[in-house]
Order: sequence, then C-alpha cells, then structure tokens
Amino acid sequence: MALGLTSSLYSKKLNGTLDVIGSEGKLVSNSNLHLGLNFAYSLTSSFRLLFNYESREINFDNTEAIIAGEETFKVDSTRLGVRWITHPRVALRFLMTAEKDLAFNINASNQAEIYSESITYFTVYYDQIVFLAESMYSGFRLGYDISASGNTIEGRSANIFELFAVVGGLEVNYLMKKITKSNSDLTFDETDSALNFLYTLRF
Repeated sequence: MALGLTSSLYSKKLNGTLDVIGSEGKLVSNSNLHLGLNFAYSLTSSFRLLFNYESREINFDNTEAIIAGEETFKVDSTRLGVRWITHPRVALRFLMTAEKDLAFNINASNQAEIYSESITYFTVYYDQIVFLAESMYSGFRLGYDISASGNTIEGRSANIFELFAVVGGLEVNYLMKKITKSNSDLTFDETDSALNFLYTLRF
C-alpha cells in the first residue's frame, strides 16, 4: 500500500474560436497551486488499484478586462483506476476521471463569460522507464483522454506527455496536456502544463 501527497504549479491557456466568424479569444491562467492525495493498493504483483484526488483552483488573468463575471473557478478532480505492470520498465494505466471542466461563451460586449461543467472521461497511459539505477529512475509517460461530453461541452479529448524522475519517495514530473473540445458556438484548443511534486510513503 502507498500513500502520496502531491503539489503542483498548474498553468492553463484556453483558446476559443467562434465557429461562425472565425474570430479568436484567449484566456490565460498561470502558476495555480494545486494540492492532492494519491493512494495505491497492490491487488497482485502486477496490478495496482489507484485513487487520486486533487483540490484545484484556476484563476484567470483579467488585466485587460476581457472576462465578464467570475475569474476564479474551483475544479476539483477525482480519479480511480488500475495500473498494470507489463514489464519491469513498462506499465499501462486505465483511469476514470470525474472533474469540473472549463469553457466560455462570448457575450454582446465581446467579453468571455467562463463557466464550469462536470464531466467524466477515461484515460489510457503508457509509462516507460528509460533510466534505472539503484536509488532512482526516470522516464516518460504518454496518455490519451478518450473523447467525452458533458451538458454543453462536447467532444473533449486530450493528448498527454510527461517527463518524470523518482528519487527515493520523491517524484518530480513535468506534464504537458493538449485538449480539444467545443460547445454550441466555439471550438477550443487548450494547453495545460504543470510541474508536479509527489512524495510517497509505503506501508
């Protein structure tokens, strides 16, 4: 059994294109502090049950008064899944995530009105260890969020790339996530990036 505490510096760039006229609007949120809890339980030597909860808050920059209404959103995330170790250096993860997703509409004053919406989606991860030593290892992860929809957000999918290094109980990783989605008026291209720190205790 393993219990981990996480902290992240999380940034988001949300670009929306009006489908009718093709004009664009971009919202930016930099260096948000996110905190989380991870739990892993070994079912067998190859399979582990995974649980993750993150407390997230996204604060968008509105120095140019391009946002009408709320600028800060709480978008907590809960994940449940399994990890299958197929080789000492390779693992696959299958995860179900329930979280708040963000999108926006453009009002009559040409300002963005941001809203959040609950959405559930599935993710497949490929984990590869590249360097392995006695007390540390490092590698990369590739992931894909399978297309999902909420009440107004449609066709949300994502490609994920991570670099990680683990020394003892501490993991440091850098995440880059490219997300596409749409609502009734706009098509979105979103780029999320995060520097994550995870400290794990094993029992």
